[in-house]
Amino acid sequence: MSEHTKSVFLYGKPTRIKLDELLKIQKLYTQLINTYIELLLNNRNLYLSIFLNDKKDSIARQFEK
Repeated sequence: MSEHTKSVFLYGKPTRIKLDELLKIQKLYTQLINTYIELLLNNRNLYLSIFLNDKKDSIARQFEK
């Protein structure tokens, strides 16, 4: 039988190295989301699709791919 171990990310406080890694990942994720938002804002073809919240619009789906 295998033993259950607790993950440091779910329980307790992470070590300094793991905390630094988590903060770095969080920063990169935030930058990625902000870049995506800027691309959406700079693409005038997507304004109407975003405004209407049309998830099936072919232009918006093509942009996401």
